[in-house]
Amino acid sequence: MLLLSSGSAIVLDETTTVQDRGHLNKFVAWMKMLNGARKTIILISHDMDVVAEYASRTIVMNDGGILMDAGTREFFSQSDILWEASIEPHLLARACNDVRRAGQDVPVLLTVGELERYVGWGEWSPTSGSIENKEIVVNQLLQHGKIKNIHSCFT
Repeated sequence: MLLLSSGSAIVLDETTTVQDRGHLNKFVAWMKMLNGARKTIILISHDMDVVAEYASRTIVMNDGGILMDAGTREFFSQSDILWEASIEPHLLARACNDVRRAGQDVPVLLTVGELERYVGWGEWSPTSGSIENKEIVVNQLLQHGKIKNIHSCFT
């Protein structure tokens, strides 16, 4: 839903909710076009997959105040703040954070493309542009020598 449109900014509330991937891609292309035309896009969303893939900056609200204002990668790397705000991070960031908590040095990856660049794919490549479970991420990191064999990621 469009909440506000002014000369330099557009505020959108939950506009990506219940959209299929095709409509979401069209919507995001429209947002990128507007942003390229120097429009500020403020997207209010609970869809952490959309936030991870498209937001460059994330502001977390909790109890009427700002809990965090940071770059999106920084936001997804702060497990304690995510927990405090009752936010379930998207699967890829969650898997990376679990691997990091287990003592492995990996970046917080936000998109399938980032995982692809980080591991170099090898033999596996998703066709849908999504990842179905945490084990796939951890196995890719293991297979490409980015982490050592750890079992604590699955507990």
